[in-house]
Amino acid sequence: MNKLLVMLASVLMLSACNSGGSNPAGNSSANLNNSQIQSTQVIRPTVPVGYEKDAESCHSNGGVLLVGTVASSPVYKSGSLRQGVELSHTHITINPLGTTNPNAAYDMAVDNAFAAGYDAAQPNKAVPAPLSSLMIGTLIEACGLTYSNGNGAIKQGIHFVHLNDQPIIANVTANGWVKIVNSDGTLSANLEGSSEYLYLWN
Repeated sequence: MNKLLVMLASVLMLSACNSGGSNPAGNSSANLNNSQIQSTQVIRPTVPVGYEKDAESCHSNGGVLLVGTVASSPVYKSGSLRQGVELSHTHITINPLGTTNPNAAYDMAVDNAFAAGYDAAQPNKAVPAPLSSLMIGTLIEACGLTYSNGNGAIKQGIHFVHLNDQPIIANVTANGWVKIVNSDGTLSANLEGSSEYLYLWN
């Protein structure tokens, strides 16, 4: 029943994103564009051995865990305005751990407003730190919501990979994250853990 609720809620939320409708509190509304088609099911990447506890923690928040390597340099993308602040994004291609199949890649859409280096003025229209430090080959762990992408070579993606002070979907989802997996297996702090602009959704 919980999986069904997450599936239905994800479809409803993605429909609202695509139509430009109102968005639940505590999250950004510009992750998807009109060329993207919402999934009819929750896409669940394979959880690599050793990451089961992280996957359980992510799932308890209503999210899906993706562990993989950065396959493209971060790309800045402009977004819509909310209370005068542009909700720009960073897009990064992620290859799930254990595969190099390009058809298995994910487009990770990251909300710049939750990165510590984000500047509301965005004078340079550039990827903010620490997202800008993600180099090709970096192993990352992301917890968020997956979606299917009906346009382009990459057919699936993950977004809402950020801190929230409200559930992504009421009574269903909570905080997401993007973390670097260090060489010793430990995790970095959440690269999407800045709370400075949470007021935009309150």
